Amino acid sequence: MIEVFQYQFMQFALLGGIMIATLCAMMGTFLVPQRFSLLGDGFAHLAFGGIALGLVFGLPPLITAAVVCILGALYLSHNKTQKKVYGESAIAVLLTVGMAIAILLISIAGGFNVDLFGYLFGSILTITSTELYIVLLVLLFVSMFVWHNYHDLCLYTFHQGLARVTGVHTGMLGTTFLVLTAVTTVLSIRIVGILLITALIVLPVITSMQRARSMKQTMVYSIIIGNVAVVFGIILSYFLDLPTSALIVLTLAVLYAVSVLRS
Repeated sequence: MIEVFQYQFMQFALLGGIMIATLCAMMGTFLVPQRFSLLGDGFAHLAFGGIALGLVFGLPPLITAAVVCILGALYLSHNKTQKKVYGESAIAVLLTVGMAIAILLISIAGGFNVDLFGYLFGSILTITSTELYIVLLVLLFVSMFVWHNYHDLCLYTFHQGLARVTGVHTGMLGTTFLVLTAVTTVLSIRIVGILLITALIVLPVITSMQRARSMKQTMVYSIIIGNVAVVFGIILSYFLDLPTSALIVLTLAVLYAVSVLRS
């Protein structure tokens, strides 16, 4: 077992996985109660279009994905303020537009390539030191944002009308939260890929909800569950030579099933 930690790529994968699992758990804690569980899926498919855009035009794929997803977050924020389209429908717009852009660009480029498959299914074992620093900076920023705005976020999550009445700047708070969710989704693509990203955001939260008695407990349990699944999935994939992303998601699914059976 100790040999796993002797390789730099495994050290980077574990560090990156732990940080991203923590990010997803923190954001998911506030997304799931708002019935925005599929927001990560919407951003992921939009990111797919951004990645295809980057690959076709020779730009950094994750940068183009982040820009596209942030624009999507601003659209959702504006839509939520205007209340012209229901949240689920707005997410569907992101999902379908992202896929349409990706399919069009893939067709122009002449089909899939190895890089694009890596983004679809995740490639945590190839994470670089530069990407680790970026994830660390985002994690620190998100942690400070959640810590400083925890009570406002809780109120915003469960009763946005009451939050406005009590003086919470719901517009700025909601927009910032959506942008951070978009960035978190893009970073998470490196672990589980576009197709499985919702699992990393949602499964730890709904698993912890079986036992937690408060939002704080839900967040703490979610972080622990997400980290356990990521570390176990990465180590298991090393020994079994199987896809890391699939093992992480299946581990999360098993933990959820156990929590449901014991509740």
